[in-house]
Amino acid sequence: MIEIHKNADRGSFDHGWLQTNHSFSFAEYYNPKRMNFGALRVLNEDVIAPGAGFPTHAHANMEIVTIVLDGVLEHRDSSGGHGLIKPGDVQRMSAGKGVRHSEFNASKQYPCHLLQIWVDTRYPNIQPGYEQKNFPWQKSGKLVKVVSDEKNKDTLYINQKASFYMGALDEGELTHAIEDKKVAYVFLIKGNISIDGNGLKTGDAVAITKQDKMKIKILKKSEILIIEIPMK
Repeated sequence: MIEIHKNADRGSFDHGWLQTNHSFSFAEYYNPKRMNFGALRVLNEDVIAPGAGFPTHAHANMEIVTIVLDGVLEHRDSSGGHGLIKPGDVQRMSAGKGVRHSEFNASKQYPCHLLQIWVDTRYPNIQPGYEQKNFPWQKSGKLVKVVSDEKNKDTLYINQKASFYMGALDEGELTHAIEDKKVAYVFLIKGNISIDGNGLKTGDAVAITKQDKMKIKILKKSEILIIEIPMK
């Protein structure tokens, strides 16, 4: 079963220093039909102005994944974590029993374009953790698994039975299997595709339940994020 989430239905706000789109209810955006999708709680697309950012603030019991699409984001947190997140980089932060962090555009000249995703934690009150890795997903020509609940060198570890796939795909078709006992949320970062015959353009998404696979048709070169999570 597929439910289409159109770009125009996202919560869009212009804060001057921040242009943001919320796929699910977040901050001043409230949509009772878009509270979450299974364990997926937040999917924000942000463009942060040069030198601006989010000052130190707290999180707890949430898995937070940050993906920089353009520009450079500087991260600092109370566990001592510090890093510059660049295009191709994916960062995972387990807020656990509590962490404080800040995120700022590291450039004084250019905006920073990013996705930030929050997933409900599997086990509460764990020790906070931070991890970052570069993936060649924008050059791969295929879907690349970047986040999983498996502790290995190929993906970032997340404290939830979840998997993230990313890819910059050329025109063509592929079938993607959805992992057992999971639902899938597909967000089109950029491009034009169809999923099981449902057309998507930049900023659109689909929520897929009760299926074990999806057929993706790439109508022009597109960048895709697939998040597979338990329905809870």
